[in-house]
Amino acid sequence: MTEQSSVPSALLELVGEDEQLRYTQRKRLALVEKLTGDGQGVPDDPKAQNIMLAALADMDKQTLGLKKIGSKEKISAADREAAALLARMYGKVGGQDLLASDAPRSEAMPTLDDAQLPPLELVPGETEIGTVSEDYDSFITRMEQSGRI
Repeated sequence: MTEQSSVPSALLELVGEDEQLRYTQRKRLALVEKLTGDGQGVPDDPKAQNIMLAALADMDKQTLGLKKIGSKEKISAADREAAALLARMYGKVGGQDLLASDAPRSEAMPTLDDAQLPPLELVPGETEIGTVSEDYDSFITRMEQSGRI
């Protein structure tokens, strides 16, 4: 017993992806034209409307997918051009680092003169670790006693 294939013979003969895409796009378009009669109207039957909307949505997806592929190919070509330009520029400077500086590098730590720094005066409690709970009145009193207000 031989099993019959449900795939049309015309589709089996298509070799490339582009041919298959064109075939399915033509079939969707033919379906939409058949459902609309003259290609301009909209079917009255809700089932036919759903079928037509699904076919149109698939056509849109396929078209957008092809546009996206074309866009990515253009971006890829631009990236290749930029890489080639950078390679040519790098070759013109003899393979040297373009960002390198001729100035000598100093790895030694700089020395500081402590005499240039102002004297260090610690405020009581400044170096303590933790939180202090203080209300407004006690804060003002403490600041007045220290002479800061």
